[in-house]
Amino acid sequence: MLPTTFRPDAILECLLDNEVRFIVIGGLAAFAQGAGWPTQDADIVVDCAEGNLRRLLIALSELEAEYDTLHRPPIRPNWRLLSGSTGPQLFRTKYGRLDVLKEPGGETYGSLSEDAVAAELHGSIVRCASIDALLRMKRSANRPKDRAGIDALLKRREAQGDDSEKSPERD
Repeated sequence: MLPTTFRPDAILECLLDNEVRFIVIGGLAAFAQGAGWPTQDADIVVDCAEGNLRRLLIALSELEAEYDTLHRPPIRPNWRLLSGSTGPQLFRTKYGRLDVLKEPGGETYGSLSEDAVAAELHGSIVRCASIDALLRMKRSANRPKDRAGIDALLKRREAQGDDSEKSPERD
């Protein structure tokens, strides 16, 4: 199954409708905070509590998710696979790619929650990793594409500092 277009709005809406606790990371989180770069996937970190993973499994079923492998027939997510792995789980869905992570760069849902920001993203209010958290994860991954993203994140962090130092104009 390959979608014709990437629809992050539909992916996020399905997760929210199923009350999955997650934090958006990667390019979408950067985009929501004004430091984005082109992306063709939704990256999330999930709360690993059993009830939340069960809700995620329901959402993945609604999204018609398959593991992003060449295996035929496609491998669909199930409880054993979803709950048993600590590594990234990469899915193709009817709306595009969804990467579900539990511990990216040593971060967890709990650690990212500490300074996550609520942001409007494709019509939904979602929790996104802060610029500082995105920087930590990018530095930890240290791939060429991550090093390129660091510059954009640093510029946005500097701009946020400038924005917070400005006082409102008076009439």
